[in-house]
Amino acid sequence: MKLTERATDFLSEQEYRSDAVKSLDVIESAFSKIGIKPTQELIDFQLNYGGLIIYAGLEPICFGILHGEKARGDFGHPEKIINELIYHPAEDDIPNDHLTCADTRYQEYFTIDFDGKYYEGWEPKATKFENLIEDLAIFEEIDQLGYKNSISEYFENIEIDFEKVKSDLTLTNYPEFPQDIVKWGQNAELTIRISNDKVNLYSKNEITDEQKDYLKKITNKKEKEAVANNGYTTMAVESETPKSSNKSNLWSRLKSMWS
Repeated sequence: MKLTERATDFLSEQEYRSDAVKSLDVIESAFSKIGIKPTQELIDFQLNYGGLIIYAGLEPICFGILHGEKARGDFGHPEKIINELIYHPAEDDIPNDHLTCADTRYQEYFTIDFDGKYYEGWEPKATKFENLIEDLAIFEEIDQLGYKNSISEYFENIEIDFEKVKSDLTLTNYPEFPQDIVKWGQNAELTIRISNDKVNLYSKNEITDEQKDYLKKITNKKEKEAVANNGYTTMAVESETPKSSNKSNLWSRLKSMWS
């Protein structure tokens, strides 16, 4: 998949680990050790993005299914795992085989399946890693475009109708973004990002009460608040945050991208 100029520029500004594994022979040897043939998607992921560092706050997340001597997180503790894979066979609650795809001390599981789908906490976040890069690049761009004010709401167990949101807020698809698990919409004043567990709204102006109420409405917070007002406060409290800390995805911590 060819990246947009926006995403290419974003990648050019990032750090890369100097010992990133870029040898096809090393990749094939690592898969041979676990008795599995690598897919082209996994080979491309390692060759194109192995060693890429993205920061979650101050903690570096170094992407790649293979790592060298500089490993310090998943591939570096309790002992270094050099040029070898961390393989997770499919289980009842994890239907696909996964490989750990990042070396970090950040408290999250970063994995990729053999089709190249990217996961955080075993939840799919992008059908291709390139879509993740496109997603990150927009965070940087909207800040440059002046969408400085923002609000967000988490949600669970619902699916938000992106087309209806676009209609309600008079948005169009974000230019050149490959709509995926994450979706972006935009107009001259607002930009919205909808993932499978969070809505972010960005504005060039102050966020209005109507916009706050709208986000609560589409994430079912209005209904939860109504229940809370009738005495069932626990349900309302639970709706404000994900059930598990493992579900809090990387983007909620990339403070430098939208602070």
